[in-house]
Amino acid sequence: MAECLLAVAVTGILLAGLAPPLFILQATRVQNARIEQAVTIAQGEIDDIGVKIALGKAQFTSESAFTAVLPPVSTASSLNSQAPPTTTQTCSIMPTSATVGCIRTLGSQEYVVQQFRTAGTATRDFSNFNMQVRVYSRRIFQTGGVGAATTNPGTPMKATFTAYPDASGRPLVTLTTTQIQGSYCNDSSSSTACLLQ
Repeated sequence: MAECLLAVAVTGILLAGLAPPLFILQATRVQNARIEQAVTIAQGEIDDIGVKIALGKAQFTSESAFTAVLPPVSTASSLNSQAPPTTTQTCSIMPTSATVGCIRTLGSQEYVVQQFRTAGTATRDFSNFNMQVRVYSRRIFQTGGVGAATTNPGTPMKATFTAYPDASGRPLVTLTTTQIQGSYCNDSSSSTACLLQ
């Protein structure tokens, strides 16, 4: 009888010792899935802008209609220093300010997407600008959330097994890219450089 009780006690101790690593493993899997979803959303936003500038004149009849579908211009000294969103809206239209995020849902998770660009050149004939997309957990911005980090706002959270995505106030992912489309010579055919080609 004592051997049975000892076996039950040893089994209980072993199971109790396995529980924390299993919880950490599951939490890491959930966090990685959220980061993967955030990357999917950010890449989708970049691809969407790439398609819009590729269409240029074929899709948009005026320069104002074209620039209305592009991310807002950041006034910060660099894309990485652009302040995080202070308000959110639905993603049915492009935000008009770099400090406005829009809400996207993927699966059962809600995210806040912030996208903005350098002034660069943005016309229907020729576009050349840098853009950045940040994807945050929506819970950061909800009542009782920690709010977005304002120190080094472009730095995404570190994907470690001890990190809780909503506690850092950092984006899950930050992607920066250059959008170039068209020919400068088509946009400015009177340029001396274009005449020499």
